[in-house]
Amino acid sequence: MPMDVGLARYGLGPSHPRASFHGPITGRPMKLSLTAKIVTTVAGLTLVQLQAAKAGSISTPILLQGAGNQIICIANNITAQAVNNVTVRIVGVNGNATENCDIPAQDGSGCQAFRNNDAGYCVISVPALTSPQVAARLRGSLIARKTTSPFTIDAVVEAR
Repeated sequence: MPMDVGLARYGLGPSHPRASFHGPITGRPMKLSLTAKIVTTVAGLTLVQLQAAKAGSISTPILLQGAGNQIICIANNITAQAVNNVTVRIVGVNGNATENCDIPAQDGSGCQAFRNNDAGYCVISVPALTSPQVAARLRGSLIARKTTSPFTIDAVVEAR
């Protein structure tokens, strides 16, 4: 018996939204195997964990080395409360540098990561915050500088 004739007995034609949830001829609900149930559950839990693991962040544009020989990424807390678990990461052309810090309220020195003889960009992230919350609580900059005399700053870009 063709599928649409069997489903028609139950008022379910091939274009009916519930047609795909019923067996092709009998109209009985299809049962998922144990393997299918496990795969579906694991996929759902993985998506939940990925959402929970996503940290809020701000980042700078890429900064080329120029005449300097060091790039430094600095995150500063501009609020009246401490911001904990701040990750400052330079994603460099030749490698990466990461620092993890708790930044006290109104901290002027901040949390810093640096790379010598490299170019790159900076990402400042906090696992417990969204990106707008990170942007509201922290300021960041990436600086290219010389570490030898005359100790000049070549370029600065802001994290957003």
